[in-house]
Amino acid sequence: MQKHHKHYAFTLVELLVVIAIIGILIALLLPAVQAAREAARRSQCTNNLKQIALATHNYHDTHKVFPPAAVWLANYGTDSANFRDGGYGATWATMLLPFMEQSALHDQYDFSLPSDHDVNEPVVSTNIAGLRCPSDDELTPTSNSGDTNPNNRYAKGNYAARAGGLYSNENGAPNGWENAQWKGPFTYRPVRSTKMADIRDGTSNTVFFSEILGQPSGGDCRGAWGRVACNTFSPHTRSTADEWILGPNANTKASTNLYDAPPYCGSSSVHPECTDDASDGSGGTGARSRHPGGVNCALGDGSVRFVSETIDRLIWRAALTIQAGDNSTGI
Repeated sequence: MQKHHKHYAFTLVELLVVIAIIGILIALLLPAVQAAREAARRSQCTNNLKQIALATHNYHDTHKVFPPAAVWLANYGTDSANFRDGGYGATWATMLLPFMEQSALHDQYDFSLPSDHDVNEPVVSTNIAGLRCPSDDELTPTSNSGDTNPNNRYAKGNYAARAGGLYSNENGAPNGWENAQWKGPFTYRPVRSTKMADIRDGTSNTVFFSEILGQPSGGDCRGAWGRVACNTFSPHTRSTADEWILGPNANTKASTNLYDAPPYCGSSSVHPECTDDASDGSGGTGARSRHPGGVNCALGDGSVRFVSETIDRLIWRAALTIQAGDNSTGI
């Protein structure tokens, strides 16, 4: 007698159910995968800032001072308020290169020449992984339009030094670096270097470096690590009123007073909004990142801390000064 074997198979309904279950599982896992990737990127970003902080301490051990934010070369005129002038030379990042395992680049740089000189372009146009946060987008090198060599380029990064006073580019009272209340760890107006002993508020209470957002536009200099005023950040850019302190990830949609104001501002910039500021007065870039909820910051003691974007704005500003004796508890 012939035996009949039953053939088993999925019905269309069963197949659709299985596909639906797989789709749900993927939908549930995807946010976890993305969160894990962001956690890894944030960890790498934290390590980058840690290395910058350690490099700064090693620089101090060697030279007995911290590097200035940037230097003005006397052979190219007098200290200028216009940050598009060609007289500015090395920045804090350039000076830290040998302490960040970039001695070869440092040795190529001619410190007697402006940063936009043809001799120095191969250095300042080099992308350095340790100066880039992996959470940010790809950054187009900025053009140097308006300077001595307008076709030269600067590579960009995501880390900025705290330059005082209230704005990044002031030096005189009442809003400038010369006022002890607003003195920051770094400055380029005037070209001065601070010492560890100058950090009277305590190194563990003072922010030295923060993340900033570079821009893909070639006409926007934010993040250009080798160029004056493009790799510093500040708590104010257009107003010194307390309500317009640029805390971490400040919402530029709220007011033009919260716009970034770098020397060059990309006209196509959508976020964060910006306005050019090449001259004395208001200017600077706010602390910002792609990380949800805040920014990574390196403190003067070499530690790195994630600072929430909900931090009290007065505490945030206090943490950016070095000898005002104000309250930065909670940073």
